[in-house]
Amino acid sequence: EINTELDDFGYMWECPDYFNVDNQDVILICPQGIESKGNQFKNIYQSGYILGKFDIEKLTYEHENFVELDNGFDFYAPQTFLDEKGRRVLIGWMGLPEIEYPTDNEGWAHCLTIPRVLNVENGQLKQRPYPALEKLRHNKETALGYANKFTRKLHPYEGKQYELIIDILDNDATEVYFELRTSKTSSTLIAYNKRENKITLDRSDSGLLPTNVEGTTRSTILDTPLKQ
Repeated sequence: EINTELDDFGYMWECPDYFNVDNQDVILICPQGIESKGNQFKNIYQSGYILGKFDIEKLTYEHENFVELDNGFDFYAPQTFLDEKGRRVLIGWMGLPEIEYPTDNEGWAHCLTIPRVLNVENGQLKQRPYPALEKLRHNKETALGYANKFTRKLHPYEGKQYELIIDILDNDATEVYFELRTSKTSSTLIAYNKRENKITLDRSDSGLLPTNVEGTTRSTILDTPLKQ
């Protein structure tokens, strides 16, 4: 048994993973029974990490606060491994227990997240897409447009999966938002509030949604503003 400073933190910790990266001891856990707090802990079960130093002799762990790994809707049970270059790579379960998904009626549910390379920088666990994913890029399309307070369609993009890279010119807007995967009846909204350094994903109009999920939006506060 490892003694931590999280004496009252849910009723069960699932799917633990321990590793050392950049001379820091990291424990991934999925605590169940955590109440939501502001933008945090909005899912039925949470998934995150604690960062610190582990004493193998005393079985004690001096660590920082618990931090969620992903502020989206569907992320759970992450596990890590080392690749051939010694990089620590994380893959999560893109789904949650006790949630009913629309695809259940089609005989399948869930998938795995894209792999992420982990590093510790300035006391935080950083996650970046695995570099080899760039080999999947093809059929590049570019659109340039100027928008104001009215919604504007920049380009008739089509497709169910893509990588979207957005460069935003210097502006005085408080909030910038993008509607993705739009149709006559549905769309998904991503918004960035410059004043609050907040990114929000809104899927209230995204079509069929899972049940037993708290709300239709997820937000995260950035430590630093997005670079223009």
